[in-house]
Amino acid sequence: MSSSTTESARPPSTDDDPTGERRLLVAFLGDLRGRAVLDVGCGDPAVTAYALRGGAHSYVGVAPDEERAERVRRLLDPNVGHVRVRDLNRWSGRDGSPRVDVVVSRHALHQVRNLPRLLAAVQHDLVPGGRLVFSVPHPMATAVVGSAHGRGWLRTADYFREGERPTTEALPGPAPRHRTLETYLRELRLNGLRLDEFSEGLAGMDHTAGPCGPGDGPRWAAFRCVRV
Repeated sequence: MSSSTTESARPPSTDDDPTGERRLLVAFLGDLRGRAVLDVGCGDPAVTAYALRGGAHSYVGVAPDEERAERVRRLLDPNVGHVRVRDLNRWSGRDGSPRVDVVVSRHALHQVRNLPRLLAAVQHDLVPGGRLVFSVPHPMATAVVGSAHGRGWLRTADYFREGERPTTEALPGPAPRHRTLETYLRELRLNGLRLDEFSEGLAGMDHTAGPCGPGDGPRWAAFRCVRV
């Protein structure tokens, strides 16, 4: 194991985390010493670095493209972890590999078309009592993007109209999919994942930072779930 993985864990830099979303995600991860970690989406190399510094026993990344995979590979000791490029809409798990203790995903699940399939794969790969920790843009933010009522306005119909939304500067990458909070919670429950903690950034919110989408409101939602 490289020396970087044996240092005591410390939170990633806050320089590019004005809303505190990454700090909250890391807090939800908890103690990773001796844990097997699976990163679905490889959305943030800083989270990878935190897991390694925190003494994770192993790290496996599933990245949707080579660009994100390469950003994470630069941090990895081959004896500790590796990254594979997979289509997250078709990914069905780790192909018989040993189960993991923690699954983390930062800003990736809102780009997945088939969320139930992915959550079923995550549930299968987690040990009983294992944790799923993930964050997505808040449904209030994704609802406003491309809403029928125009910029800065949100009708009830826009919130409940689920589906693909346009890519924007605030929501880059593959076209995001808007889902209500109720949908996220239902799919987690149906796939044997119990909600343990939840945050939408109320505590310590930095109101000077720009929102995730047009208008004011919550910008992200973070979930910590346990495999039942």
